[in-house]
Amino acid sequence: MRKRDIKKVLRSARKLIRIGWIKHIGEKEINGVMCYCSIGSISAASLIVAGTPSAASELYTETLPYFRIAGFDSKTACIADWNDDPTTTHQDVLDKFTAVINSIK
Repeated sequence: MRKRDIKKVLRSARKLIRIGWIKHIGEKEINGVMCYCSIGSISAASLIVAGTPSAASELYTETLPYFRIAGFDSKTACIADWNDDPTTTHQDVLDKFTAVINSIK
């Protein structure tokens, strides 16, 4: 059951990123579109899926390790650093979310 919720979070986060992606800040409205970084999208999606801030916090915390399980291969220390790296593209982020989702059985 919890893996199903984590997949829902990641799918929702990927949708948010597909609509608008940014670097160096969790979320920001740009030209009327909410844009999210990788971490900001997971945080927002956790609240959407969980429904309450405390449940969302737990779900968020449980979701992040799946990036490592899926072979997160960043040269940097964390997902946020990878998202913000000058060489990381919007497509890289979407692809990584897809890989993480597909890794959860």
